[in-house]
Amino acid sequence: KLETISTGVNITGGIRLGGNNAANECDDYEEGTWTPSISFNDGTTGITYDTSGADATGGTYTKIGRQVTVHGHIHLTSKGSSTGNCKITGLPFTSSGDDNNRGCGSIGYITNFNTDAPMLILEERGGNTWFYLRKLTTDFDSSIAMTNSDFTDTSRFFFSFTYNT
Repeated sequence: KLETISTGVNITGGIRLGGNNAANECDDYEEGTWTPSISFNDGTTGITYDTSGADATGGTYTKIGRQVTVHGHIHLTSKGSSTGNCKITGLPFTSSGDDNNRGCGSIGYITNFNTDAPMLILEERGGNTWFYLRKLTTDFDSSIAMTNSDFTDTSRFFFSFTYNT
């Protein structure tokens, strides 16, 4: 149902594009904020973040149908004492669980890390609300997990990531 309201147009149900069947229907659109965080082997002991001003940790998301795109900024004030592989946690929606349709993303800016990796990458494993932060090996042959040893107490990075629910 299409309804004109004082602030625009309200559509109840979905919009079908390119055909009159459910596969062509967009019935879900949402924008919002989320708070990304990190863990090391699921531990978060002592990890703290910049939470105020222009450098504050935070993020936004857009969900259209099953596809979610998140943008985030993490700025540590302490990496804490937990050890192990790094996960970025707190995604606003659970990923699909389809290993043939994994999410991907990019790192736009990094500073204050202990790594000589030529590139950092993001890797989603289906059915979760987190993804791995990984680094390419210097020969560009493979990637390995980022760990607590790669971080400093002031590590900071921006990223974008797209995945399906």
